[in-house]
Amino acid sequence: MFFNAVLTSLGITAGLAPSLYAIGLSNHDRALTVIGSTLMSNPVMVFMISSVIFTVLIIINALSVRAGKYLASALSMFGLVVFALTVALTYVLAPQIIIAINKVAPNVLMQAVKVTHSLPSYGASMDTVYLIPYLAYVFPFINFVLSIGGEMKRGKAMPIAIYGAYAVSAVFLVISVWLILSAININYINGLFAIYYGLAPSVTYPSTLPPPYPQALLILAIRNPVVQWLIALGSFVWYVNVVSVLIIQIARYILALSFDRVLPSALAYVNPKTHTPIAAHALDLVVTIAIMYLYNLSVVPLLTATMDVSTLVTIIMYFMVITITAIIVGLRSRSILTAALGTYTTVLFAWIAYQEAANPLAYLFTPEINAYIIGFFATLFIAGLITYHAVRYYRLRRENIDINQLFREIPPE
Repeated sequence: MFFNAVLTSLGITAGLAPSLYAIGLSNHDRALTVIGSTLMSNPVMVFMISSVIFTVLIIINALSVRAGKYLASALSMFGLVVFALTVALTYVLAPQIIIAINKVAPNVLMQAVKVTHSLPSYGASMDTVYLIPYLAYVFPFINFVLSIGGEMKRGKAMPIAIYGAYAVSAVFLVISVWLILSAININYINGLFAIYYGLAPSVTYPSTLPPPYPQALLILAIRNPVVQWLIALGSFVWYVNVVSVLIIQIARYILALSFDRVLPSALAYVNPKTHTPIAAHALDLVVTIAIMYLYNLSVVPLLTATMDVSTLVTIIMYFMVITITAIIVGLRSRSILTAALGTYTTVLFAWIAYQEAANPLAYLFTPEINAYIIGFFATLFIAGLITYHAVRYYRLRRENIDINQLFREIPPE
């Protein structure tokens, strides 16, 4: 839910809007430029459009399980293909991109290089480490196999699917980052983003240049309107395809927790005609839109930036739960290798999570949000503990059922 709220909004502000702005500048279409600018600067508009998009996705899944799965597959394939196309074209057309930038905004690249040198440097090793958390975003695809393909149990396809999904995602990430950074000078990219996010008060980001997202800069160098629109739509679908996958997963989890009496049994309702978990989807819709409202309208100072960091760190902490489990399994089975690997990965994820929370400048170009991050996480965990123990107490008193014993008696798969 939290992840869906952030990604749907980012699909507009970081994917579609910059692309529309770039298409408008490239084709001298003022209407598209205004639309793109509005979507990047008007949080109410972003919230409304994000809400409509998410509602449509929920309705499709509520009407048909098969339609939801096919939609998730189609969006994922389209986003993946356009992503690969964008990376390839950025690498091939890098000289034209530089020429296009210099044409619409002379001297901005020189200013970007100067700004880059004024940014805090963490060294080559630390800068590389700060890229590692981006791998966390492949989690929905890996977990999709576990949550949707649970009926396979311990079939041979399961490890292939899990490791295969991670390998493909990791290769795509590494290759794409390498190609783009080798094509467009990293100093240009860092400097442009620093100027765009206001870290260089003495330099104003030119209105004749779209935000420095790779797909937007690429559109400036492409004259074919069909390819321009393909890249624009693909940059949006790249975010939304993950949302379409998570909608299916969240419904499965709510359904399972309701059957296990952790959540109210009413949430386990399945429509007899559509055979879909209507109540689970309805809960997902309400909670996600509420989070989306908080994210876009920032009713708390710096809440948007806090949620961006928290989205990433939350996934890393979920990984830590798994790695801690590996330590326990290793100790119980007396497997030194399993325990050692679990310890190593736990320490690694804990350190990365700390770095992302303590140094938001490295991730979001936001200098200080540490107190908000700590408070945000504390609220989440405290709320979770209170909810769990309240439900456990209620079930024990009213039904004499201890939900703490559920997974000890019923295997998770």
